[in-house]
Amino acid sequence: MRRLAYIHHLGNLTMLPPKVNSTLQDKSPDVKAATYRSCGLIATREVGEAIENGTKWNEAAVRERASRIETFVRKEWAD
Repeated sequence: MRRLAYIHHLGNLTMLPPKVNSTLQDKSPDVKAATYRSCGLIATREVGEAIENGTKWNEAAVRERASRIETFVRKEWAD
């Protein structure tokens, strides 16, 4: 998958306040990591920690995170 094909993929999205998100826009993941870690949201903080711990934020990382999100949603929101 090309970079652009997974840029808006579920596994590549994080929650941030709108103004914070706007300041980060097209910056690289390693630049965004410190902001992610300090945002106060567990899932976003985990992304920042993973990047700072050496995870390459590539297609494989995006797909893995999407899988974890899906597992969480299915478990927590199951009928």
